[in-house]
Amino acid sequence: LMKGTIPSEVGLLNKLGSFYANDCMLTGTIPTEMGNIGMMREFVVHSNRLTGPIPSEVGQLTNLIALALYDNELTGTVPTEMIELRQTLRFFEFHFNFITGSLDPILCQDFSMFASLEMIMTDCTG
Repeated sequence: LMKGTIPSEVGLLNKLGSFYANDCMLTGTIPTEMGNIGMMREFVVHSNRLTGPIPSEVGQLTNLIALALYDNELTGTVPTEMIELRQTLRFFEFHFNFITGSLDPILCQDFSMFASLEMIMTDCTG
């Protein structure tokens, strides 16, 4: 069981394909260095106590299929850089956070691309 924060050094694992740390009582922010993991296909950190914004560097994870951030304490908006993921991202779940604002219209052009898009209990529109 992983506890504490996600170390920024995880960004050095440039061949990491999946990062699963759900229900681990993680605190702190999602490190911006996560954007360095070009092979990342799944980033699943739901049901923790993560705070702060979704880093814009998530948009650099162009192989990402699943992004599960729900049930944390994340704030801010969905970064516009996430439009870079529109070709690969199929599961984007960020409900039960404090995310606000609008989703980028380009990301929302074709909701059929998502197998799962969950944003309930947020103040997002799109």
